[in-house]
Amino acid sequence: MLVDHYVIVATALKLMPHETAHEAAEWHLAEGPAWAIVLEGDVLAVGGLHLHGDGTAGAWVFVAPLGRRFPHTLHRLARVGLAVTMARFHLHHVAIEIPARHVADRRILARAGFRELGCLEAPASDVILLAKET
Repeated sequence: MLVDHYVIVATALKLMPHETAHEAAEWHLAEGPAWAIVLEGDVLAVGGLHLHGDGTAGAWVFVAPLGRRFPHTLHRLARVGLAVTMARFHLHHVAIEIPARHVADRRILARAGFRELGCLEAPASDVILLAKET
């Protein structure tokens, strides 16, 4: 469901626990399309793409605590939504970075067709780079 820009920013602000959350949310939205998954007025997750203009994109997603109670629903909607979005924007490669400790989220992405490319060492925690290609 495509929702208002401010709903996505407000939800991302709730889910990002740092002082630059507003700027980060605005930056994400400026880079490409964004969506929200809403159930009876409650936002389960927000996500979108950073379109790079060469058939590639970076994905981002924030899952609300309520959304974690519906992993199969999120998985199905993300898989279908990503396929439609890749076709619409003529994308052949979408990448996403995810903290290594988020094992369940990595499984959901694997079921959606992403494969792990490697581990990037980061100051706070290691990050896994995943990609989906057509």
